[in-house]
Amino acid sequence: LSQLTFRFLVDFEKFLRCYTPEDHQKKMENNTVMKHIQRLRKMVTLAYKMEWIDKDPFIKFKPTYIKNEREFLRKDELQDIIEKEFEIERLILVKDLFIFSCYTGLSYIDVMRLNEDNIALGIDGGRWLITNRQKTHNKVKIPLLPIADALIKKYTNHIKTKKTKTLFPNISNQKLN
Repeated sequence: LSQLTFRFLVDFEKFLRCYTPEDHQKKMENNTVMKHIQRLRKMVTLAYKMEWIDKDPFIKFKPTYIKNEREFLRKDELQDIIEKEFEIERLILVKDLFIFSCYTGLSYIDVMRLNEDNIALGIDGGRWLITNRQKTHNKVKIPLLPIADALIKKYTNHIKTKKTKTLFPNISNQKLN
């Protein structure tokens, strides 16, 4: 811990930028380097708070993330996914969950937590999802578009949804990805 200095952090960043992992074809991009440094920072901050080190070497260190704009699927690309046929049950579920997320804007964890209590009749007479987002704890009210509603109905009598009392069969994030 005594070797954790600002110079060490600069050298560590340089090392990460130059290092080519054996299981990858290329060097790490800027944001990956910053993510590794962010993880180290959490541990160093803990060490500082626990008084294991006298000063925080990150005081002068400024991480620089590069803002990446994510592209959206075009309507025709989404339609291609909707029309794609799979024979493996797990891949069918993965496709359905992805499409459901596209039509609701919900993340993996939010979809996995949905149950019948999250469905309500809206003022417009249609079915709505009402839930709290896991990450932000913000309440959201989402109108169920016909495709999303059809996907919920598709899994209503599925053995796994009956057991877990969720709208969709549970699948790990790793398997979904």
